[in-house]
Amino acid sequence: IGPLLVTAVKIEAEGDPFEELKLRDMKFSFRFSDSKKVFQRNRSGYSAGEIAVHAVLQAFGLRPATFTELLKAVSPEALDEYIREGLGEKLGDVKLPIWAKEIRDYYLQNQFDAMGIKPLFLRARVIFPPHFNRMIDDLDNKALLDLKLFISLLEELAESGDVALLGKIGGTARYGRFFEALGVRVKETRGEGKGRSSYLVVLDGREITLHFLLNADEIFLPVALASLLGKYIREIYMFLLSRALGKDDLIPYASGYRHDSKTYDILELAEKRWGIEARNLLLRKR
Repeated sequence: IGPLLVTAVKIEAEGDPFEELKLRDMKFSFRFSDSKKVFQRNRSGYSAGEIAVHAVLQAFGLRPATFTELLKAVSPEALDEYIREGLGEKLGDVKLPIWAKEIRDYYLQNQFDAMGIKPLFLRARVIFPPHFNRMIDDLDNKALLDLKLFISLLEELAESGDVALLGKIGGTARYGRFFEALGVRVKETRGEGKGRSSYLVVLDGREITLHFLLNADEIFLPVALASLLGKYIREIYMFLLSRALGKDDLIPYASGYRHDSKTYDILELAEKRWGIEARNLLLRKR
């Protein structure tokens, strides 16, 4: 249950990204790491995650006051889809913050300036279940869909010479067959392994270096920031869904994942409330 999210943070920084962008060498007032570890399922965890995300949003010049404003800022096509598919009517909107007591000025940009980091863009692909199911019917491969969305963000944001750090997709070591299926030209394979798989690809004449990295969101700043943004959007969605079905706790009633028995409770409640269309509206095929 819930949207598929692929998020991208574009920054400008000097030096080797494998050395200059490691979280272990940075000190922040916010918790930047694997989003699952930050958004622990309690009020303090969600508050810490929400504050961290809004600090990042501010550094990129964004100050959304509601969920729909957040979607409009980072994924306007997702806001259109949210409304078009009927999710907006059923789940509604919510003012931000939800879990933090307040959002104030965090001046993260000052820290970035001191580190020689220039924030450029935040973007996301937020694929709600009806759209996801149509896409997976076409591609029949979740990993291929993930990569397709990654590539679409690169096509939007990347310039020739850029370096992209990406999390591994399902632990995959060899991505050649996926690039071939998507029609992406690989100019050079620079190494494939469990920890890192690296390629020089050509997108619309632009040469871009891609590094797929194991546990990247725990290690590298831009990947951690992207991960936190995606997690925040998903958790707001699950909060709205829980609220729409009568679960009024601040922490979303269910995670939305298959291993969580409460996910099935939510689906049952939705079917009672909205009928057979609930499955088509809320449930992803994979």
